[in-house]
Amino acid sequence: MSAIFGLLRFDGGEASRRDLERMAKALAHRGPDGIQFIADGPLALGHGLMRVVREDAFEAQPLRDGDVTLVADLRLDNRDELAAAFGLADADLHDMPDSALLMRAYQKWGEDCARRLLGDFVFAIWDGRANKLVLGRDHMGQRYVHYHHGKDFFVFATDIKTLWSYPDVPRVLSDARIGQMLIHDRMPREGETLFDDILGLPGATVMTISAEGAVTKRRYWEPHADPVHENRDEAYYIGAYRRVLGEAVACRIRRTLKPPGLIFSGGYDSAAIAGLAGPVLEAASSSPRPRRCRPIIAAPSATRANGSICARATCRISTFVTSRAKARACCPVWSNRLPIMKCRRARITSSSASCWQRWPAPARRSSWTATAAIIPCTRAAKRRWRVFWRRSSFAVSSPNCAAICA
Repeated sequence: MSAIFGLLRFDGGEASRRDLERMAKALAHRGPDGIQFIADGPLALGHGLMRVVREDAFEAQPLRDGDVTLVADLRLDNRDELAAAFGLADADLHDMPDSALLMRAYQKWGEDCARRLLGDFVFAIWDGRANKLVLGRDHMGQRYVHYHHGKDFFVFATDIKTLWSYPDVPRVLSDARIGQMLIHDRMPREGETLFDDILGLPGATVMTISAEGAVTKRRYWEPHADPVHENRDEAYYIGAYRRVLGEAVACRIRRTLKPPGLIFSGGYDSAAIAGLAGPVLEAASSSPRPRRCRPIIAAPSATRANGSICARATCRISTFVTSRAKARACCPVWSNRLPIMKCRRARITSSSASCWQRWPAPARRSSWTATAAIIPCTRAAKRRWRVFWRRSSFAVSSPNCAAICA
């Protein structure tokens, strides 16, 4: 999951960018696809992005619309229902991230928007019109947010380690919680943690922090029995359970970017989930997915003065096979310096044309027609290429790639 963090000062001081950078570094493992934050006077909000579902490709948090700014870690399962409430067309919904739907929900319903969301979520919204910070958590508490309310500030983050990156957050174990665990009372009280003065926002709760530091909490949902299921026969309960469980499984896997995994316990629950997930995944595999570019390997720019070339690489799970002759026909300026790429298994997954359509215009050096994309490696792109090398299946380490692109 992704991550959020932020700070609100009550003493009139400004949020320090250095403190925010430390917090961002502490949750880097939750933001492999980028960490961004904004600091505006006493307020700061940050977001670490981990792309999981298709709409995450369009995320651009922190998200600001007028006087409202938000960060959120969320997966909304009632997107169609929300789109209908906002009057959005299917074409608009297709490219709209969940955070944009949350923004519209808050602007329409205010703090009550949490009750109308279905899925796993936690959010922090700064409402400049009312000068308040609003934190909300999903009904069952599947996403996390912890906070510390100090004398002159309020700081929050997805995990406790990130809170400790802020200098004034205490690191004191709670004697009461340790005592409870020693007598096998392992269930914490609502919002408690193992540390003094560090709390977690309970599930189904919205908390509001004013610019002066006043805090209010409101629970927006309680589990309850639905009368529609009372006094039914066994066949009804079997069908209802299958329908509800099937919907819950489908909501979590139908929009994922990568195939999900399942850990079997040997019991009925995991076996039932596997059985219900199969048809959903099969249907999803046949539906069109957004086109994404996956560069294969970085080759040196033809304009490089030192004339260095990329090392010869062997692909573990291959995507293309080419030769010097084909490459020379594609781009004569490379001549015989172009390395040969050999693969154990040949499988073309993307044409060079689609790859270059996704690549920034300044990087296009020629018209490429070969089956594999040969990308110029410049100093400006060095860090970007390290990421691609880590995510690719080449038997070359990122330090080697960095040396090639140095």
